[in-house]
Amino acid sequence: MIKKIGIDVYTALHSPRGMGMYVIFFLKELADIDKKNQYILYGDVEDINKLLPQQENFIYKKLNSKSLFYYEQIALPKQVKKDKIDILHSPANTSPIFLNKKIKRIITQHDIIFLKKEVPFPNNKKQLLGRIYYILCTIANLKKADKIFTVSNFSKNDIIKTFHINNNKLVLTPNGHEHFDTSKATEFNILKEKYNIPDSYYFTLGGEAPSKNTEILLKLFSKNNKKSLVIAGIKHLENSILYNKYKDFKNIKFVPYIDQTDLVGIYKNAKAFIFPSIYEGFGIPLLEAMKCSTPILCSNVTCLPEVAGKAALYFDPKNIGSILEKIHLLDEKPDIRLNLLKNAKTQAKKYSWKFTALKIKEVYNIL
Repeated sequence: MIKKIGIDVYTALHSPRGMGMYVIFFLKELADIDKKNQYILYGDVEDINKLLPQQENFIYKKLNSKSLFYYEQIALPKQVKKDKIDILHSPANTSPIFLNKKIKRIITQHDIIFLKKEVPFPNNKKQLLGRIYYILCTIANLKKADKIFTVSNFSKNDIIKTFHINNNKLVLTPNGHEHFDTSKATEFNILKEKYNIPDSYYFTLGGEAPSKNTEILLKLFSKNNKKSLVIAGIKHLENSILYNKYKDFKNIKFVPYIDQTDLVGIYKNAKAFIFPSIYEGFGIPLLEAMKCSTPILCSNVTCLPEVAGKAALYFDPKNIGSILEKIHLLDEKPDIRLNLLKNAKTQAKKYSWKFTALKIKEVYNIL
């Protein structure tokens, strides 16, 4: 039986990292394996970068929208009812609260970080409003969903425990890494000149959300000027609180939002990739570091030990001394570095966008 399936691609078109990346790459693989079901993809901007599948059974519809709330809670449910779709898949945590009862509802709930008391509320007004919106949508919609996809066993168990949802309702659809082409890397001498990067450095992908815990690394390296940190991933550096607070430390180098070839080059030449997050649903940068053969120093919390396995050394993300201890251990024990890189090759093979797309298609067909 051919089904008409609607997929919300708003996040993919507005923010093609994190959850947006999940949408883009499971869709790419889904288009390769499913030529029969009819897909209508919904967003509110033009797909100018051609991120979405360009084939006959995938149609993109741009909806008029004043805001995310208007798009998701008013325009989208109205349009999917008009299109008489069988299933609506909302792959980025939020979905319409009021949806026609004839339409099956699938939600990808990457995590429930926004419900956690131990993760401070952000000072940024936009991030604060986003967190409140996520909370309201999650509470209203998870129990309504016919199926819930999530990206790690940690997130799956967290959702079950928090919402008392039947285990059979949740399906594991992890992130993959095929998108990250490590064969194309900017040469290090070019990176050094372009971003003023030192010869020896540790690397992190940071952010200003409290859950990313980026400042603990900035504090550590600001007090240890014999070691250098390169930090990428913060958008609009000139407006960043962290950038303006730490930009004058000579051993801390902020680089702007960069393209993939530069990012691969920075990963590959780093002494290690450090991931100090205090809460993640998955952690795609861990897979990126594995593919670049970069040793990983990582928080020992939430899903991170599950995703990195034996390919990382773990530290307490709230303890600067714990992080520094692992940095010294990696510096002083070459055998540990070699063992991490060997384990990374095995660990990365456990994840694939193809596997995720096959699992998603299977659920579409049986629902």
